Amino acid sequence: MTREVSAGGVVYRRGPQGDAEVLMIMDSYSRWTFPKGIVEAGETPEEAAVREIGEETSVTGRIEASLGETNYRYHGGPRGFIDKTVHYFLVRTDERAAAKPLPGEVKETRWCGLDEAMAISAYANNREILAAAVELIKDKTAGGGKA
Repeated sequence: MTREVSAGGVVYRRGPQGDAEVLMIMDSYSRWTFPKGIVEAGETPEEAAVREIGEETSVTGRIEASLGETNYRYHGGPRGFIDKTVHYFLVRTDERAAAKPLPGEVKETRWCGLDEAMAISAYANNREILAAAVELIKDKTAGGGKA
């Protein structure tokens, strides 16, 4: 059985009205998720998360916390079944520019309010990660979701 390790993040910023916004990407399966990718040789999961977020969305940010990991198995075509672990981090950006999807890998990017992000998040294990991120974002301010 092949094993893969990836890293990614729940990227957030303060929106135009002061509320927190989360960056979502539409993956190659047309499902809303978070940017992530393979941890390369010699790279830490934190380094990979920041790099992958930048590559997939053109957004830069800084890690504020670990959000844990997800584990799942998928069929990788000729490689057979793959056991995958994804390390997720809470990443804050102050960028106001629109995110730009990586052609061929990311179909679309969208900044969403916290409730909308939870509603469109396509994968059950990602909703758990997002719920942890939302709690941390809310804890960072007294404004109940303002970051």
